[in-house]
Amino acid sequence: SGAGDLGWSLSINGSNANRYSFRTRFEDYVDGTAAKTNDTWQHVCATWDGQDGTAGIKLYYNGVETAMNASGTGGGTADD
Repeated sequence: SGAGDLGWSLSINGSNANRYSFRTRFEDYVDGTAAKTNDTWQHVCATWDGQDGTAGIKLYYNGVETAMNASGTGGGTADD
């Protein structure tokens, strides 16, 4: 499948539930961390402006923008 088929994903790292990541169809991705609280609802959200690169990605935890690591830039292209 081509890069245009990937869309985007928001995931929680299974080995470290305090870390979550967002990946774009361009294969750019960022990681964020947040201290989770057991037995409590928590809200994780990502926004993306649709452009290539990680500058247009923002991560939020319980409504507050959170620090993130630009973990990878794929430099891919997408078929629209």
